[in-house]
Amino acid sequence: MNKKKRIMHVDMDAFFASIEQRDQPLLKGKPVIVGGEPGGRGVAATCSYEARKFGVKSGMPIALAVKKCPDGTFIRTNGKKYMYASMRVIEILNRYSPKVEPTSIDEAYLDVTGSVKDREDERKIGESLKREIRRELELTCSVGIASNRIFAKIATNMKKPDGLTIIADEELEKKIYPLPISELIGIGKKSEGILKNLGIKTIGDIAVYPENELERVLGVNGPLLSKLARGEGSDRVLAFDEEEEVKSIGSEHTLERDTCDENIINMILLKLSEKVGRRLRESRFAGRTVAVKFRYSDFSSFSKRCTYPFFVWEDNKIYSISKKLFYSVYKRTKKIRLLGITVSGVVKSYLNTNNNKIQTELFTNCNKSGKLLKTIDLLKDIHGEMAIARAAYLKIL
Repeated sequence: MNKKKRIMHVDMDAFFASIEQRDQPLLKGKPVIVGGEPGGRGVAATCSYEARKFGVKSGMPIALAVKKCPDGTFIRTNGKKYMYASMRVIEILNRYSPKVEPTSIDEAYLDVTGSVKDREDERKIGESLKREIRRELELTCSVGIASNRIFAKIATNMKKPDGLTIIADEELEKKIYPLPISELIGIGKKSEGILKNLGIKTIGDIAVYPENELERVLGVNGPLLSKLARGEGSDRVLAFDEEEEVKSIGSEHTLERDTCDENIINMILLKLSEKVGRRLRESRFAGRTVAVKFRYSDFSSFSKRCTYPFFVWEDNKIYSISKKLFYSVYKRTKKIRLLGITVSGVVKSYLNTNNNKIQTELFTNCNKSGKLLKTIDLLKDIHGEMAIARAAYLKIL
């Protein structure tokens, strides 16, 4: 009989801001916003809990953060320092499980199934891990432990900062199901409004609501949310050397200045198409669905996607499709601040079935386009990304 899974979620508390407060003791207890300086176009990468009391949030434009917290300390990000601290955290986590899966620079999941026998063991391992991070790095983290990733992450958010929350299966109806639907990963404001109109207010409500009805009002996301509410299919933690199935490859670009200049927009779409195309070829992937997303200067966001009967991997093809998708929804004269392209529905190029019709060794196929792209990719591998580039966009990217 298989032992029930126990998954731990670790979330570093206000990671970047906490590192800055640690390294600059005079900042302790004060509002700190990391991401950019006043007057810049950046966004808050993270902020201290003192800054959050003023309404500052991660992802908020720096200009707005300044208005909400004018007396805060604004610091530019220091990627190398934060990455080093993240690596130190992972070193500590690896002491507690052979299966550690970082999901971002400040979050990770651990499969601790084989390390714990009961709830007391879980508490001890959680407290020990937190203690080592505090002692070795002078940082705090919040920890959640449950039977799957979804509930473990929810548990982490129940007590922050510096918290430890453990949820047993028999406690789901008391601790998880009464929570508002906004606590469930994957529910945005729009979905939340639709669900509330159906009388669905809690995670428990979603868990028991008929999946076919959820699919009717939310499309394919309906059944997915239903499964998430029950914690289904989310108990696997991938170790560093395990490969996760790739579902999409994409890239995005935030402009230095908002623009409605279509020449600049087209050049950015072209550059993004080249980045995505190269990443597809590096991984020997091709995909059938192309999506474009963009954000106006007022921060409203839009996207458009289409699935084709053929597979895409060439830069020019991605660009042609992306440009068509973009201009089908773009309101001309409105300024753009961000553009992104994603190719999904990807498969390995060496697959050769009757359904996908991909040629064996697709990227070594002896057509002119394939040879040219292979040569360009090789030059960039040897000499860097700017070894060969289109002159038209050198001035803007």
